[in-house]
Amino acid sequence: QSATFPDLAKFWYSIAKSSISKQILCLPQDIYFLGTPGIGKSYFILYLLYVLRLKNATVVMRRNIDQEFLVFDGNNAYTTISYEKVSSFLVNPNTWYLLDTVSPSEVRAITILVCSPNPKIYKEFRKMSNSTIRYMPPWSWEEIVKCRDALYPGINDDKLTILYDRWGGIPRYILEKCDDPSQDALLEKAIASANLEKCLQSVGERESPEDISHRILHIITSDSTGYTLTTMKYASPYVAQEIATRFTLQQHESLRHFLLASEGYGTTSSLRGQLFEGYVHNMLKNGGNFDIRKIDEDTVSSIFLASRTQRPYRTLSKVDPQIDDYWRPIAGNFPTFDSLIPTVGLFQITISLHHGAKMAALEEWKKIVGHRNFVLYFVVPESIFEKFSKQSYYTVDGKTARHVSQWMRELPQYVMKIKI
Repeated sequence: QSATFPDLAKFWYSIAKSSISKQILCLPQDIYFLGTPGIGKSYFILYLLYVLRLKNATVVMRRNIDQEFLVFDGNNAYTTISYEKVSSFLVNPNTWYLLDTVSPSEVRAITILVCSPNPKIYKEFRKMSNSTIRYMPPWSWEEIVKCRDALYPGINDDKLTILYDRWGGIPRYILEKCDDPSQDALLEKAIASANLEKCLQSVGERESPEDISHRILHIITSDSTGYTLTTMKYASPYVAQEIATRFTLQQHESLRHFLLASEGYGTTSSLRGQLFEGYVHNMLKNGGNFDIRKIDEDTVSSIFLASRTQRPYRTLSKVDPQIDDYWRPIAGNFPTFDSLIPTVGLFQITISLHHGAKMAALEEWKKIVGHRNFVLYFVVPESIFEKFSKQSYYTVDGKTARHVSQWMRELPQYVMKIKI
């Protein structure tokens, strides 16, 4: 057992009671799974093998790392490099054929392929009449923590927070290669070579362009779409902020045109929102003069922010209100706000005219600061500054709150203009 080869018995035990095993047995007959490199697709197919063998299913497996066929039939298990020796299994519709980054031929066996978004591997498979596709998302923070606790207990919470903020939900880099400086160098190289136009071309594609690194763009999907629809997003808040810095310095006119011209909810809205948020984090952290107005008034005034150190945090309980730095959460879509400065206020960054505030985090922050007054700023591009109006408060499930406490109704809401 080591950081590179964890105790797999603990891994299987930790997920043995998961409902996923029942879902696996109900998969479509021929299916291929795509996902961002490093999320554990190869482990997933090993888990498929584990579940199927518990059911005594006949399984043929082939992986690109050795090209051998692994055959599991009844109590027999063996390897072979001969296709002829496994062909009798593959014509049987009750056999499971598991492939890890290997382009399959058409067979009658139930075929499951996992691979990164490389069409050279799956392009022939997707032409087959019964084939269908599912996407695997990056891991959530909770999933990363669960895996850390089971397999990598030596990684403390502070280090895990920094790694998650840097890499997003990719366990290969957060857990397995957490101490490998060469991976950090590759990430910085990918950021340094990023190009706005090519990033935008990746939106809506099953795979990003060949020279767009999957270290900076991740495939995003969810169970709400049955894992059949995707978009591309920047890997993490750190990556989005660093990319925004690069584009500001080297592709500023292209960035400005994109952020100001692509309003609405088109195919580029997710990247636009991430880039704008990264751009704003840099602006607020570096400080300067910003136009603001009370959200239900027309009078525009100005606020000066000093340059501050940026600090990442996972939960509000980790924020020290006595440290007047620029605090940014490590995960996107924080319940109410995207950053905060204890003596200035809370910042919600948005490119939309409608972006209500959830009450739960506001109530939590009030408990932290006690009787200290604070302000909620909605930080928007200059194109919607004048049109931005008072925002509603939402419950945890995203519904408009019917009952809002007196202090929250009186909480000052301001809109802040960001010039690009």
